[in-house]
Amino acid sequence: MKLLDLTIPYEPLEKKALYDEIAKEYRFLGNGVPKVRLLIATEPQDRTLPNDFAEKLVDMLPTLNYQLCTNHKQQSFADHVKEEQNDLPHVLEHVIIGLMMMVKNSNYHGITMGNDKLAEIIVTYNNKKVALEIVYLAIQLLNALLVGSEIDLIERVKKINGGKVLVWRKNAKSKVCTEQKFTD
Repeated sequence: MKLLDLTIPYEPLEKKALYDEIAKEYRFLGNGVPKVRLLIATEPQDRTLPNDFAEKLVDMLPTLNYQLCTNHKQQSFADHVKEEQNDLPHVLEHVIIGLMMMVKNSNYHGITMGNDKLAEIIVTYNNKKVALEIVYLAIQLLNALLVGSEIDLIERVKKINGGKVLVWRKNAKSKVCTEQKFTD
């Protein structure tokens, strides 16, 4: 997966009328909340994923259990990542949002448009510096999973967020989210 363009802040003024006509879930595109825009290209080898790709991704990024996806009737993205894993730009959108959740970004909106070869991703953010670092970390995370490399996600998020990270885990017995705050 290759990042072709990164625009921050991004305000899609020329598309505002179009976004206003899209489903209400995407109206955030026309509001004043800061947005980052990525143009992503994927190569044919990016579509040949390891068999355990989805499981490893959800294990590394449990926030996917708490993200709703309008493409899946408001069910968690983790439940559908196996179906979506060959659409890496869409997966990248949710990975960025998941990492934003770990730094307590209060804007959790995104959209992916395009196809599996070339896609535009727009995601909201609070802090420009953090958003840039999260975007690059998300791409590194997916690329590491594609080649079977390890990445210490908690430490990387701590470094981005001044030593703080919010880890979301499902309690297997009660199926309730437990939040763990780690600080240095």
